[in-house]
Amino acid sequence: MPNDLDAMLASHPGIRCVFFNGSKAMDVFESSLHIDPRRRADIRFELLPSTSPANTSLRYELKLERWRAVRRCLGPNGGRE
Repeated sequence: MPNDLDAMLASHPGIRCVFFNGSKAMDVFESSLHIDPRRRADIRFELLPSTSPANTSLRYELKLERWRAVRRCLGPNGGRE
């Protein structure tokens, strides 16, 4: 049974971004976890390249640039107060 992600997001309204480490993670999320559409509209969902060593389709530099989206989501101070 999957975790109740909708309840977790409801109790943490400051979450604005959800990132997926590869397409399989995103597929599982989309097929088995249900988020209230109103809550979903306020959150950015983004697919990132898998960190698996088997994922060699992208050069390191391209993976790094895509993963920098996490830092950008945290804001100008990198999520540090």
